[in-house]
Amino acid sequence: TRAKEKDRPGLIQTVSYDRTEEYVAGSKYRELIITHGSGDTWSAVEKYKEEVRKGRAVVLVSPSVGTGYDFADGMARWQVLMKVPFISTQNPVTKARCDRDKTYAMHLTMTELAQMCGRICRNEKDWGETIVLDNNIGWFMRSNGGLAPKGFQIAGPREGLPEAIPEGGR
Repeated sequence: TRAKEKDRPGLIQTVSYDRTEEYVAGSKYRELIITHGSGDTWSAVEKYKEEVRKGRAVVLVSPSVGTGYDFADGMARWQVLMKVPFISTQNPVTKARCDRDKTYAMHLTMTELAQMCGRICRNEKDWGETIVLDNNIGWFMRSNGGLAPKGFQIAGPREGLPEAIPEGGR
């Protein structure tokens, strides 16, 4: 509703294609949504930016607008992160690194979170709002805030959030 009510373009970062499909299917604002399948991120981003340049407050819903995508200077004024981007430790190399360094997975997760948040604020005059829907943000920041880049902060309600949400919980 932020796009419809505020006349501002924005992003919804879903972390998975299944979650993207689920969100789009349940949205009453489908006419404002631009999304994509696997391997088609670039063209969806270009379509989104073209619509924003025309003055339309559209919404890009994607699990994959990470490194290499820039939404500076009004290309997106808000974004919703559906999940904290915890890295998978299933890869044998990643698992071995995590076994050697117990903070490795959380460091990579913090780096990814900071990069996701920075996707819409690219310079000191740029601005945007990021909302993290995952209740795990509270305990993640309390436990791992020291891993954040200098100047990175999470503002908002942290108190009263559960210590952790079971895997698969929404």
